[in-house]
Amino acid sequence: MPAGRRSSQLDARRALDRLRAMRGDRSRQREFAIELLEQSDSPEVLPAVLDVLAQQPGSDLRPLLHAKFAALEPGPRKRDPGGFVRAAIIRVLQAVAGPEDVPVFERAIAAYEPTPADTNGPTILRAAGLVALAAVDARSAALQAVTLLARPDRSSNMTGEPALTAVRVLAALGEEMALYLFALAGLRPLGVAHATSPEVVAEAVRGLSSLPASHLLAMFNVSSSNDAVIEAAFIDVAIEHSPDAALTTWLATFLRTTRNDDLYAFAVTSIVAK
Repeated sequence: MPAGRRSSQLDARRALDRLRAMRGDRSRQREFAIELLEQSDSPEVLPAVLDVLAQQPGSDLRPLLHAKFAALEPGPRKRDPGGFVRAAIIRVLQAVAGPEDVPVFERAIAAYEPTPADTNGPTILRAAGLVALAAVDARSAALQAVTLLARPDRSSNMTGEPALTAVRVLAALGEEMALYLFALAGLRPLGVAHATSPEVVAEAVRGLSSLPASHLLAMFNVSSSNDAVIEAAFIDVAIEHSPDAALTTWLATFLRTTRNDDLYAFAVTSIVAK
């Protein structure tokens, strides 16, 4: 190992040890964390520093957090592969978010930095930016969420992010029409959301439990999916909806006809728990 790299690792370890040793004095720990955030670009040090600041956020951190975010954005080389440190910065900003943070949140949402190891990355950063934006500007967040859902090729097949977060943000903002369109498209075999994972479509379905029963039944009936994750979402929505004869009939028919023992047990357990 080169001497310079070894020295850098030792410095990082010492800084982390000192930061941990200050746990009994939160004020001093915060001051030292700010000092490290100003001086360090270490991928080992910055996550620990941001964890400390997330527990003691403040608007006084805004200029420094903005500057550090910009410094970590890709230039000739990638300074934050995967976007994990920038996502942590966004979460610290979210606690004191205001209009002045919107450009940073929007840059986080727009970040697309594929690597051989992560062709959709940084999904965690786009998701964090969207959640933070929703706390400041609901309309812009809804538009950004729809934009993310329109690009299933840029969401992770492993985690469903940032599409999963986009669906949850739309549900939290009460954007039922957008969710309904997305769910209907995802339930058709050649819909615009065809490439979206079943988990994301199921999450969209769960966000629609307050729709009129007739629309829920229409959604259930257009589905060509036999995916258990999506069918479980149908069951959840039918049970969560206010009592309705048509939905009760649908659920009874499902219980009578399903050949999936796990789904049958899930439905019965959910009904009893309700």
